[in-house]
Amino acid sequence: KVSAKRLYFALVKDSHNFLPKCLPDKIARVEYEGTPNKAGCIRTVKFHKEAHGFLHVKEKIEEINDEELYVKFSVLEGGFGALFRHVKITFHFKEGPLPGTAILSLKAEYEAIGEHHKPPEDGRERLIGDIKAIEAYLQTHNDYC
Repeated sequence: KVSAKRLYFALVKDSHNFLPKCLPDKIARVEYEGTPNKAGCIRTVKFHKEAHGFLHVKEKIEEINDEELYVKFSVLEGGFGALFRHVKITFHFKEGPLPGTAILSLKAEYEAIGEHHKPPEDGRERLIGDIKAIEAYLQTHNDYC
């Protein structure tokens, strides 16, 4: 039970501070090349000990809209990008039906390198687990954003 604005701020606008604090066993740091959180900037998320099966993921912010709580990334390097010609991920945060709740929609677009490549099944489950941990952190840290 966290508002869409708080989730968006934590995961997108303040990810360089928030993610290593919220998921310290998984995320070592988040770095930016260019103006952070602007279309065209590069965000690199560095993981601990291959916590997600890889050491980092480098993403380019293609689109970002702070009013609509929307961000679209292209994966440039790392992550599941080695299995695909291109990967684009869109997050859209919407206020939920109850006060202080949110609906997070995720869209992944990709083109496989070979016929048999598809996103790993456990990737979705890991993402859901991370989102639940982030939600729990925000629920117990009301002073954050």
